[in-house]
Amino acid sequence: MAPEKGNIIFDGGEGYIYDIPDTPNLLMKIYKEKDLSGASIITPELHRKLEYMKDNPPDALVLKGVVAWPLELITDKDNLLGFIMPRMDFDEHIQRTYSYRHPTLEADEYKRFPSVESRIKIAMNLCSALNELHIKGYVFGDLNHHNVGVNYKTGQIYFMDCDSLHITTGLGDVYRTSVIMAGYLAPEIIRHCNNERSKGREYNLDKVSLPTFTKESDLFCLAIHIFKLLMNGISPFLGIKTDATGSTASPFVGNDAIERNSYVFRDGNKPSSVFCLPAESQPFEISTLFNRTFLDGAKVPYLRPSAADWYNALNRYLTTGLVQCPRETKHQYYKELTQCPYCAADDRHLAEQQGIPVQSFVSESASLPVIPIGQTAKQQPVVQQANTQQQPIQNIPLNITNTTSNSHLKTIRRILKGELKNLEFGPFSWQVLSRQRGEALLLMEYVMEQKPYNYKSGAVTWDTCSLREYLNTEFIDNFSPEEEQVIIQSSISNHKNLWTGVKGGWKTDDLVFVLSLEEADYYFGNSGDYKNKIIARAHRLSNSHDLYRSVNESWWLRSPGKTQADAALVTETGDIYVGGLPVNSYDVGVRPALWLNLL
Repeated sequence: MAPEKGNIIFDGGEGYIYDIPDTPNLLMKIYKEKDLSGASIITPELHRKLEYMKDNPPDALVLKGVVAWPLELITDKDNLLGFIMPRMDFDEHIQRTYSYRHPTLEADEYKRFPSVESRIKIAMNLCSALNELHIKGYVFGDLNHHNVGVNYKTGQIYFMDCDSLHITTGLGDVYRTSVIMAGYLAPEIIRHCNNERSKGREYNLDKVSLPTFTKESDLFCLAIHIFKLLMNGISPFLGIKTDATGSTASPFVGNDAIERNSYVFRDGNKPSSVFCLPAESQPFEISTLFNRTFLDGAKVPYLRPSAADWYNALNRYLTTGLVQCPRETKHQYYKELTQCPYCAADDRHLAEQQGIPVQSFVSESASLPVIPIGQTAKQQPVVQQANTQQQPIQNIPLNITNTTSNSHLKTIRRILKGELKNLEFGPFSWQVLSRQRGEALLLMEYVMEQKPYNYKSGAVTWDTCSLREYLNTEFIDNFSPEEEQVIIQSSISNHKNLWTGVKGGWKTDDLVFVLSLEEADYYFGNSGDYKNKIIARAHRLSNSHDLYRSVNESWWLRSPGKTQADAALVTETGDIYVGGLPVNSYDVGVRPALWLNLL
């Protein structure tokens, strides 16, 4: 039974939000029958999704009342009508928090414009809230500026439209985010959709093959919000060519700008707006995190900094890196600068409005070196914290449960309970291929990055290739000392290629490796070719296992191909290509595997 409806406080595209009389801390959402396209809004899948969310809430966020989470479902004879959710005490959407206001040209609105210090705290609170959501295993999906609210007095962040979250359950069921606002779609999802379209398939987000939204795509959106908070509300993708002037200076917008990587600090680009700040206006660590997201992360999503990375870097900036601007009370800036970059941006904007020709700058730091994952820039000496005359905004301590030394114990418990997918270990997501004698074989769920099997062409085997060296040196550094202790050093056999007869090299002792031909066929194969030693077929193993087709990228196997100058692989269509490709091919991905000690 639905509780008594109060006043309508919001009429959205999917439903109405009502007050609940005599229950001031709760609201109800009642769905409309059809959406604007005429499609039914309430479906059995939506009902199952809301049931799952009700039974698996992110407790810390629900207790604070900062997520529009389904606390109880409203039904009529088992038919879904809507749900009850917390009432959220926010002032405006986050877009209003960072939309640029000039102190004299827009004096009235500027009074409500948060100080730089407050905007840093709001960014930290956004990191904290998103991190809590990720700890619980949820992906927000459509993390656009209309779905994030801000309380100006406390800096508290609020998440709206949570019934559109992208959810993968412990049993592998997926409830999709089917739409996202233009300008927030991560480049890997754009590439995936374009790939589907090139093959004549549906490419709408509710029909494109999985995976689509991930924690990494959330981190892409998070960095966009942080960039806007620090850079006077400018999108990081409103870049134009450095030689563009006049009518040629029109930037690409929305997802087109992301697909073309119009990042304002990319080499050859400059901001299209004169009131954007240069990259060097921020601490080196902050600028590096932006580059890891929008440059390196554009190709390898796993390189994007986590919410915890951002929170910690922003906290160092807030506590040790800010000084007060002597001219404008709402301006605080990086202590290593000789003048306030926010005042300089205001001056450029004022001059432009007065008809004085002004050129947007070209950043001197367009190609900052990347700090390795897990490291930070050298911390600056402590200086007195900037002091604004605004009401202080609290920054909420970040719950970094998923990055502490005990996080791997939770993953081990999940494996022992029989869970097989979406297992967090280190900064990556894994699935179980095998369990035996207190050990589990894990395979990374998705392609981590594209990397050659060996940097040099020519004959090579697994024991001497550069990919093996990388996985057992640089890659292993992504794990904490406690996590490394439960990774088993395994004796890896490297058999000959059954089809070509090419030898696979010496046995190795590895912490991390990639699968072999026989392992790929054993764990995923259904043709029986390897088991039955059928070698008369063409150099491909037919395979229809969903795992392969869910990846949509090719990935290396450690076995040799038609010669030792080639390595076998799994193709983007799910076939095992036993003939392989040249070992120095750069367009093949890597899916690491490892054995985990469960005892």
